[in-house]
Amino acid sequence: MEGARVNTQILAQELMAAQGSTEWSSGEHRVGRVKGAQNGQFVHLEGPDGGDIAIDRSSSSRHYGSEFVEVYGTVNNDRSVTEIRSTDFGNNFDLKLYNEAVLLSNGEMREIFH
Repeated sequence: MEGARVNTQILAQELMAAQGSTEWSSGEHRVGRVKGAQNGQFVHLEGPDGGDIAIDRSSSSRHYGSEFVEVYGTVNNDRSVTEIRSTDFGNNFDLKLYNEAVLLSNGEMREIFH
């Protein structure tokens, strides 16, 4: 699932299914609304399904430039994401609509997206 777009619920299901597997691809795109201050090692995002996403930014030196961001990174066992790169999505992004697209791309219309 390299580069898959998931919400917090789908990620939890995939991590449980992949326990003990060597075939798990940990590269994930996470989209969310930046919550709180951007100081320290971790920043929290509100995911498209309302779940909390902890982003480990220890290797990043720049602040996010908008309220909504996409983070690509490695998923850790505790479900936090170590950021590899990020993209600002601006201040006017519909997380609910994005979540609907995530559900379709991981469900009944999966073959169109993958």
